[in-house]
Amino acid sequence: MTNKTARTVRIAAVALVLLTLAGSLDVWRVVSRAETDIIFDADALSFAERLREATPPRALVLHVPTYRSPVFLAGRRSLLGYPGHIWSQGLDAGTREEDIARMYRGGPDAPELIRRYGVDYVMYGPEEAAVAGEEGLTGLPLVLSSGRYRLYGVLPAEK
Repeated sequence: MTNKTARTVRIAAVALVLLTLAGSLDVWRVVSRAETDIIFDADALSFAERLREATPPRALVLHVPTYRSPVFLAGRRSLLGYPGHIWSQGLDAGTREEDIARMYRGGPDAPELIRRYGVDYVMYGPEEAAVAGEEGLTGLPLVLSSGRYRLYGVLPAEK
């Protein structure tokens, strides 16, 4: 074995050991529960189950755009999911994000937006409380409440 080859083998061995140790640190953090990453807590799981039972399969549920809405666990349609994912797939969400905020605020155009998009239910939970108002929920009938989540039905349009 030449000097250059032996040096390359030693460097490769050191790199292998270092990479293995780095990976084992990640495994240790998970095994020791030093780091937890909870996407759906018990309230969200319970609400998703009740949402699935209380709504028809093709129901459209309004919620703020996020990647961790219980609506996804319930298998119900959503007006807009996580905008980063929508964008990464080359889709144009148009004005949906702004329209969702206007529906939660309950402005004068909120009923028209709800009708135009065909919203059947409006969810209000921790994510909505953090970024959206609930003025737009005034007068909507409460369909279910579970933990920190509430689901409102959309009143049918008057004829």
